[in-house]
Amino acid sequence: MSRKFNTTIGVLACVAILLATGVVVAVVDKETSAKAVIQTEVIKTSTTTTALTNALTTTTAPVTTTLSTTTETTTTTETTTTELETTAETTTTVAIDIEAITTTTQKAPSRIFPDYISQRIDDYPSNVSPYNYPNSYQIYVPSVYQNPTLPTGCEITALTALLNYHGYNVSKTYMANNYLIQRAEKQSDFNNAFIGSPYLYSGYGCYAPVIKYAAQSFLLDNSGYLEAFNLTGTDFEELLGLVANGYPVLCWISSELKEFIPRGTLWEYEGEAVTWLSGEHVVVLTGYDLYDGTVSVMDPQKGNVTYDLNLFALRYYELGEMAVTLY
Repeated sequence: MSRKFNTTIGVLACVAILLATGVVVAVVDKETSAKAVIQTEVIKTSTTTTALTNALTTTTAPVTTTLSTTTETTTTTETTTTELETTAETTTTVAIDIEAITTTTQKAPSRIFPDYISQRIDDYPSNVSPYNYPNSYQIYVPSVYQNPTLPTGCEITALTALLNYHGYNVSKTYMANNYLIQRAEKQSDFNNAFIGSPYLYSGYGCYAPVIKYAAQSFLLDNSGYLEAFNLTGTDFEELLGLVANGYPVLCWISSELKEFIPRGTLWEYEGEAVTWLSGEHVVVLTGYDLYDGTVSVMDPQKGNVTYDLNLFALRYYELGEMAVTLY
């Protein structure tokens, strides 16, 4: 009995040990399983996180691309705007050219013509707005040619064309013979007479006051409804305003717009040096086109022609801004 008891106790002890061991094993297996589950969950979480990261990265790329495209579009818009602004500035330049020439020439200390001639003689017409005119305008003035009869008589020929435009049927020779004051060299100056003869190649010419006097004398003799005005000293842009209001203007420039050749002092008259510029010429300004940059004139040497606007304005300023019109 004692042995059976002991055996029983031994068996029970073994069973207890086995059970204890099985429990431990089970516990260990559960812990291992739990750890495995935890590790699996962690792996799944990591995988999910990686997938989300990849998804976000993939999603972000198009967004970035979209932003880049937007930026490029914005840049293109700015470039277009800049081009438009540049075009606007270029368009403005066409209207500023005359102003630039005016400023440069008027302020130049070495004008090739005496300063005393560049003073406005008569007032600008009150019914004309000098700077409010269209971009182009044209007046038709019938051509009157100085050659071959009056090889140096461009001034009186241009005046004849202007009188014809206003309805006076008069010839250049009639005007030269009856209304143009003529004097020999050293007996006067170009502001008071035509020096020499317009019928001769040796003749010089005359300036605006002489032509104004000839025009005014003719108008008085013929019950004219118009008056002659010496607009010497008038800005070139103001002359365009006159043309746009239907008033052609006589302008002193150079023949074919070539450079003048200063002759220096020829003689003295009443204490003043008398100077002359070879190439002096007078035409009738009849129109302009600011888009093309041209002026239309009735040139006594060529008839109705067009010239470069800026060069025409430059020659006009160089010769003392001399102009005459009727209104």
